[in-house]
Amino acid sequence: MTADTGKNNVFSASARGASYLILLQLFTRVLTFTFNQLVLRHTSPQVFGFATIQLELLSSTILFLSREGFRIALQRQQQQQQTQDLQTTVNLAYIPLVTGFFGAVGGCWVFWKRLGPDVRGLGGEGWTIVLVGWAVVVELSCEVCFVVGLKMLMFRMRTVAEGTAVIARCLTTYGMTIWLLERGLLEQYGTVSFGVGQLAYATTLAGVYFVMMSKRVGLRNLVPRKVLRGKVDGHGGEYWLHGPTLRLAFSVTGQSLFKHVLTEGDKFVLASLTTPYTQGLYAVVSNYGKHLLAHKIQLIFQDH
Repeated sequence: MTADTGKNNVFSASARGASYLILLQLFTRVLTFTFNQLVLRHTSPQVFGFATIQLELLSSTILFLSREGFRIALQRQQQQQQTQDLQTTVNLAYIPLVTGFFGAVGGCWVFWKRLGPDVRGLGGEGWTIVLVGWAVVVELSCEVCFVVGLKMLMFRMRTVAEGTAVIARCLTTYGMTIWLLERGLLEQYGTVSFGVGQLAYATTLAGVYFVMMSKRVGLRNLVPRKVLRGKVDGHGGEYWLHGPTLRLAFSVTGQSLFKHVLTEGDKFVLASLTTPYTQGLYAVVSNYGKHLLAHKIQLIFQDH
């Protein structure tokens, strides 16, 4: 295989990956919009706002701080030997799980302590926070599959895993809401449906990732092992974690904090300055806006 052929294969795989991600975004937007409308018929704006603004902000912040820098650093990583390169990636991919575990424990505890009186009366908020923290850890457990799959250009795996997980979250959230409603417990545990749905998302995502990755590379190859230093940078000895990539990951995480604040700035402001009722109204309006944008993009693709 020539260098030009290899480049063409990479470009072709990248193009397919972009197509998969576009379809995934369209699918998740439409499905989430549909089930949100069903859930809104049975839940209050306060509960919906707490779940879609504050809980999503908590989850996204912990996930971002735990894995964003490592994802970027591992994409930039360049090694000479593919086998050692893959093992180096596997070893580093477990760092987000460790940091995410402590981040979830600390973040959820601080979040619980800072809840206002208007949130503490929503019903089941404590259990919901625990479920969201648990879901974050479960989702980070399959980070090794994500980064290895990305390095091997397995974009279809990500589309299947995330698409299936979104279906599981939507069905679980709605099903749990109806189950509580029929038993007269919705007012007492109104927020729990969203926590269970998020845990279903994370569990399904991890399950699909591990099943598909086991068929492709085998789960034994996803276990941390020592790497021969001489095989990588010309020096002797062994190591567990590649120092330059590890330092780059933490550096990128710090540099990306501003990006996270810009991305989630509306939620930071809403969570700090408004009531859950206002957050619920904003979430509903925002949900409609995203759905219309996704529909517009779909029409553009159909025209072409």
